[in-house]
Amino acid sequence: MGKITGFLEFGREPETVEAPAARKRHWREFVRGLDDEPARRQAARCMDCGIPFCHHGCPVHNTIPDFNDLVYRQDWRRALEALHATNNFPEFTGRICPAPCEAACTLNIASDPVGIKSIEHKIIDRGWEEGWVVPRPPARRTGKLIDGRQVTGWFSEDFSLAELKTLRARERLPKLRVMLAHGGGSFPYTIGRIEHGFRMRPDLVATDNPRNPREYLKRFYFDSCVHDDDALRYLLDVTGVEQVMLGTDYPFPLGEQVPGSGIEALGLDEAGRERLFHGTALEWLGLPRHRFAPDPSRPESA
Repeated sequence: MGKITGFLEFGREPETVEAPAARKRHWREFVRGLDDEPARRQAARCMDCGIPFCHHGCPVHNTIPDFNDLVYRQDWRRALEALHATNNFPEFTGRICPAPCEAACTLNIASDPVGIKSIEHKIIDRGWEEGWVVPRPPARRTGKLIDGRQVTGWFSEDFSLAELKTLRARERLPKLRVMLAHGGGSFPYTIGRIEHGFRMRPDLVATDNPRNPREYLKRFYFDSCVHDDDALRYLLDVTGVEQVMLGTDYPFPLGEQVPGSGIEALGLDEAGRERLFHGTALEWLGLPRHRFAPDPSRPESA
């Protein structure tokens, strides 16, 4: 990724900021993004580190090493495509995101991290300059309502249609095992309202989905990373312990600092703890438990 020795040859080059005395006189943007060559040098610092912790540190899981490499090679259009693959609005995140990806950067262990946010900022600005940022409407619109709201706009369509496709795929592929991170987001916690809409307006919300939405709580898996004891208890109540597995958000700095502490705080019995700590994950991954059991024939297992 980038230049193999780039992290040894180049230092971090931050974006410049207009002086307060000047910027207080106007309402324009006061952060000046990197030019092409400084952005290329910064992308060259991306290490071939094996495990890209920056990718997991990013809340939207941007494929950061990929677009860094493309910027280093000056392939700006493909860099924009790689960025847009996971991020609908880099215009915002490239400016106001606190950049936890940089905190997770491997280079940050012994040096200054790669300026990922400034590279993202440069990619999207270059995209607008070149006219590459264009609307992406769906090929076909149904005009149907989702969750009682008319789906409009590029951002909401991308995510609502992705969600709708997930449910349809679950119907077509009954053996598909899907895990929803962060306790499934709002899904388990608004299931009463979703179910009410299914019952009261089947003409709107039950046309493509023959099942009561509550049934999907038993057909998806969820992780435990909700950071709230009451929320986790509720999740276990509505889904069952069989559908929930340990989640930590590692190595994201807002993740669970002591992995498993949220589960331990519930005071579950041994069977419940075993299910959450490893049983559900093994089932979801389709792995046999005996592969991970200690081998009594090996001295270090004793």
